[in-house]
Amino acid sequence: MAAFVAESGEGTTDFGDFSGPIWQDLSPIPVPESDTSAVHIYLSKEFEEIMGYFRAILVKDEKSPRALALTKIVIENNAANYTAWFFRRECLKALGSDLKPELDYVSEAARDSPKNYQIWYHRRAVVDLMNDGSKEKDFTAEIIEDDSKNYHAWAHRQWSLLRFNLWNGELDYTDELIQEDLRNNSAWNQRWYVVQNTEQNSDGSLPNEVRKREIRYAQTFLNIAPHNESPYNYIIGLMRNQKYADLPFIREHAEGLYNQKNDDGVESYKSCPPLLGLLVIIYEQEDELKDKAIQLCNDLAEKHDRIRSKYWKYKKRQILTSDSNT
Repeated sequence: MAAFVAESGEGTTDFGDFSGPIWQDLSPIPVPESDTSAVHIYLSKEFEEIMGYFRAILVKDEKSPRALALTKIVIENNAANYTAWFFRRECLKALGSDLKPELDYVSEAARDSPKNYQIWYHRRAVVDLMNDGSKEKDFTAEIIEDDSKNYHAWAHRQWSLLRFNLWNGELDYTDELIQEDLRNNSAWNQRWYVVQNTEQNSDGSLPNEVRKREIRYAQTFLNIAPHNESPYNYIIGLMRNQKYADLPFIREHAEGLYNQKNDDGVESYKSCPPLLGLLVIIYEQEDELKDKAIQLCNDLAEKHDRIRSKYWKYKKRQILTSDSNT
């Protein structure tokens, strides 16, 4: 097999040559294979050898330079091996290793396999041990630039912001991404996360001026793309447990879109499901407008959003029930 060479305190050491003196005291443990297995999984001789020595290291619970090097060999053959990543962390801590090279290593691993959960978990653990999140915004931005909806990168970014108080400039970052792609629901979600974590009152509520600002922000993108669901969800989230009547400009804007006509004089957005859904929520809060909410539920269930017809029928029953109880 190809040798794996790692740096040690005494120069370069060939940890990947299992026939060499470094491994002579260790006997590989083969995978237990039942005679009743439905399917025998084919593994290369090289991979079986690597895993045999790794099992032997695990049984010994040996945390040594060769054990650390072996975890890398295992990972290079199967980057999703959770046990190898876990034991690598145990070795790093036991050996008191310099974690800066480890951060470089896991950065390259994430670039090669950006949706590998084990890699991102390992990165979080390493950064946490280093107590230094200074590289995390730039690194996650690099990954997000390549894939704007990489859940692992976004989750790590959110953890980093919270762990190291890196909020400065983050709202502007979400704006840049939304300006580039107004349908980037991950960027909208990040904006929500930032606002909720940086601009709340001491009681957990959102200041009314912040709510107004963010709703108007969302409305500017609805003016550009009224069928885009993300800004509607953003507005609905901002208005959770709030009365829409207290901010009448939301209804005015939604009704303005609903009645808007194109260049041929045709009303363009009366069949837009997210717009109609927002109007249902607005109308159901006002007794004199509940009939409109019910009619929109009918329209959505029967014509405009039939794939979710059961939901809209349920919503209609909910409105009727609340009306009968008042």
